[in-house]
Amino acid sequence: MVDISVAIPVYNVEDYVAECIESVLANKQIEVEILCINDGSTDSSLKVVEELAAKHDCIKVVSQENSGLSATRNKAIRMATGKYLYFLDSDDKIGKNALKKMFDCLEKENLDVLYFSGESFYETEELAEQHRNYDTIYLRTGSYDSFCSGLELMRKLREQRDYAVSACVQIVRREFLLEHGIFFYEGIIHEDNLFTFQVLMNAQRANCVNDVYFYRRVREASIMTTEVTHKNLWGYYVSFREMMNYVYGSQIRTEEENTVSGVIRNTKYHVRRCFNVINKEEREKFFEKMEIGDRLFFKSVVMPEIDLERRNRDLNRELQEFRSSFSYRVGKVITWPMRKTNKLIEKAKRGLRVKVSVIIPVYNAEKYIGECLDSLRKQTLKNIEIICVDDGSDDGTLEILQQYAARDKRIKVFCQENKYAGVARNFGMDNARGRYLLFLDADDFFEEKLIEKIYWEAERCQAEIVLFGGQSYDDSTKEIKPMPWLLNTSVLPKEVPFSCKDTNGMLLSAFSPAPWTKLFRRDFVRRNRLRFQELQNSNDVFFVFCATCLASKITYLDEKLVYYRRNSGSSLQSTKKKHPLCFLEAYNSAYKLLNNEGIYQDVKKGFRNTVISGCLYNYDSYQDDEEKEILLEAFLSDKFTEMDLLGGEESEYISPKNYRRLKELIENYQRKNV
Repeated sequence: MVDISVAIPVYNVEDYVAECIESVLANKQIEVEILCINDGSTDSSLKVVEELAAKHDCIKVVSQENSGLSATRNKAIRMATGKYLYFLDSDDKIGKNALKKMFDCLEKENLDVLYFSGESFYETEELAEQHRNYDTIYLRTGSYDSFCSGLELMRKLREQRDYAVSACVQIVRREFLLEHGIFFYEGIIHEDNLFTFQVLMNAQRANCVNDVYFYRRVREASIMTTEVTHKNLWGYYVSFREMMNYVYGSQIRTEEENTVSGVIRNTKYHVRRCFNVINKEEREKFFEKMEIGDRLFFKSVVMPEIDLERRNRDLNRELQEFRSSFSYRVGKVITWPMRKTNKLIEKAKRGLRVKVSVIIPVYNAEKYIGECLDSLRKQTLKNIEIICVDDGSDDGTLEILQQYAARDKRIKVFCQENKYAGVARNFGMDNARGRYLLFLDADDFFEEKLIEKIYWEAERCQAEIVLFGGQSYDDSTKEIKPMPWLLNTSVLPKEVPFSCKDTNGMLLSAFSPAPWTKLFRRDFVRRNRLRFQELQNSNDVFFVFCATCLASKITYLDEKLVYYRRNSGSSLQSTKKKHPLCFLEAYNSAYKLLNNEGIYQDVKKGFRNTVISGCLYNYDSYQDDEEKEILLEAFLSDKFTEMDLLGGEESEYISPKNYRRLKELIENYQRKNV
């Protein structure tokens, strides 16, 4: 068994990466795997790494398109097999016995995370003179006896001025990261600020030692030594924003508030600092990155402090003088009841914040949208918002939506040109405020306790996804029939929450790719940058497949809570025949992402089963021979063959019958067209 996985992101470090890897190889007392993720290097870094891998079996090399440090580390989290995970930058190094010492400390106290010290060394004397502040930035000198909670350690580190956020001066139990869904926020720099904050907020057993295990290289053209730009500002701002989102709804004891708010305030200080030092052009680039919600948040929460910082300092001096006066002390006693009442009101308001954002793409659904919205307005969980995105309807749908919005402030109506459900759902996500996202269809209706049940199940397990079931409602006959393929709990673990690694490859065979039988946590979706594809149909397949496979905490309710309307004529599913190959595009895109993330092997069995079934379903839905030939021709294309759906032995498949049938269809078509 691998004791420690060392994750080394590699990008254009041909002069340094060999020294970095050799410092890890020098740690021979324990079982180590070295994960070198080449992030699209344009120099000879990959060649250097591959030459070392040829000599050492413990080195694994994976290449990807340039995606940034966070995405590279996240891939390592999913690939790693070690009990503990250590992140080392490819131009730095570690001490000879460092990993063994870390491992012993972790095992001795059964820790979730261990922090330690580091030292800086300089590429040139000139850099040493310019950046003397890095001499002690990673050195910890406080007193740390035995393990404690992460929040308690956060307090100790801050009180003793040892709070350093670099991922390179900590080592984490890998299962702990997966259990709590902790990954690096992608697309920013300074991502370690948020990562360390989340680790300490969740850790039950944490400790720190002052020993130096890590050595940081200070060199030209690194993030540490380059000029501040909008990228620095954006990184700190996103970290600040996500910290605020993270503590919202968290159970933090009163004695811990100062510690947590201190970390958040410090991150906010760096936002102000970066904003003040960059020029107008860089500020414009910063604001260009923002959606409207970010701009409003920044201008209301951060800008006032930037504008009034100097005046606030003067005011604080005056306030200090006033607070020492007799009149202030008398006034404080008199106003105590009012201040107490205001706090209670604010607490009540927090309880009314949006818990679930319901997102509904709507197109020409005037016949059914009323019943859909009525069943949502009757939901027993009231703290919801209902986001309806009209996709260019040309009947009376929009007028009905506006009438409902006038009666219920929770209903918000947006309009777009006809761009199909995927674009509409993305638009809804961009405007959502809830802790969770629920995607429903405009012609369906729902059990009154749907949202209440799935919300509390998600909260109970702190889950990123909740799966649940549904049944069909025939619009012609009014019959209700079961849809067992929406959720098959027999192939899912009994213990929840779970991830794809706990399902013996069967995860994707446990449910349909329909998003309307799943609840998604919004911060998980944002962190993984999940979006619906802009396809005319099957636009939900990629989103659902990728979300469920990337999630580290999934739970389920074996209850039928949605009524899926059939034979309505207005369903989004009715557009399939106009665009017959969208489903194949969706499957192929999901396959590529799962491969790139290194998790395809964990879901391969279920993926093959679901895709083969989907191919046959689409084939059988066509009566016309010409339409069937279009599909059979597509089954010979690269998009199909690269997924290697039929490359296994028959005994490996969940449904050998479907495997044989699809294989025979393709082989017969090939013979016919030779």
